[in-house]
Amino acid sequence: MVILFPQKVIVFSWQLLLDRLPTRSNLVRRGVPLPERDLGCVSYAVPSESAVHLFIVCPAVLPV
Repeated sequence: MVILFPQKVIVFSWQLLLDRLPTRSNLVRRGVPLPERDLGCVSYAVPSESAVHLFIVCPAVLPV
């Protein structure tokens, strides 16, 4: 049995695995100007928003 996933799910998965999602830490690394106060997590006082924080560590996302 072959399971086919939508293209957007496949692209998102690859971006997540390769740490290419547009998180705040990645945007700063790529030179996108962000206000200094907007570098951390929106929900919690974490100094840098990364994919690991958003999908594994962040308490706001764990129930989802």
